[in-house]
Amino acid sequence: MVTPFLEDGALLVSYLSVTEAFLLQNTIEATLYLLESEGPADRGSSRPAGGLEEPPSIADHLTAALAERDGARRPADPALIRMFPDACADQAVAAEFRAMTQPELRRTKADRLDRMLVSLNGGNQVDQKLTTGPVAFEVSAGEAQGFAAAMTDMRLVIAEHLGVSADSDVEAVYERVQAVVEASTQDEAYEVMWLDAERLAFVVLANLQGNLIEALWDLPHGALN
Repeated sequence: MVTPFLEDGALLVSYLSVTEAFLLQNTIEATLYLLESEGPADRGSSRPAGGLEEPPSIADHLTAALAERDGARRPADPALIRMFPDACADQAVAAEFRAMTQPELRRTKADRLDRMLVSLNGGNQVDQKLTTGPVAFEVSAGEAQGFAAAMTDMRLVIAEHLGVSADSDVEAVYERVQAVVEASTQDEAYEVMWLDAERLAFVVLANLQGNLIEALWDLPHGALN
């Protein structure tokens, strides 16, 4: 079970079971893939290993421009539309707003997810069968609000996949997860997880996000600066 976040020096730390950490890791990676499938994916440097950064060519500039253009379009995937909703009903105005904000917003969202992967299990890959728990999820105060926003993004994606659009749908997800957990032994957890992986991930994210927000409220004034 996800534990409350506790202060450990400059960090807020929560501990997850291996199954919870594995679900979180997979959800982060899946959301990153979704973000990069319809927009600019290059968030790194073009600097080659051991050498100086190569000056961009005309082709590089053209590729970057096309990526920016594609990243500003209205997403085709309904899950991405939940993450990047129309700013208003007027499609022309909404499109103009997207062109100004969406590429940078995509990068911000992707960068947060990248940082979450680094903060989970010390940046090491979580393996359902090889990793021993509990698994630490360490968050700096400065990154906490961004991580909470990233958890909202992931829950929006899962909600779209599950058809969750009302409070009653959320309640149904929780009831299903509770039934699965109560009917499973610890030895069965790995197999059962795959039957309701997205529902389980939805609940894990909700618990983790709630605990993180509660921890933020308990921080002394100015700690987030």
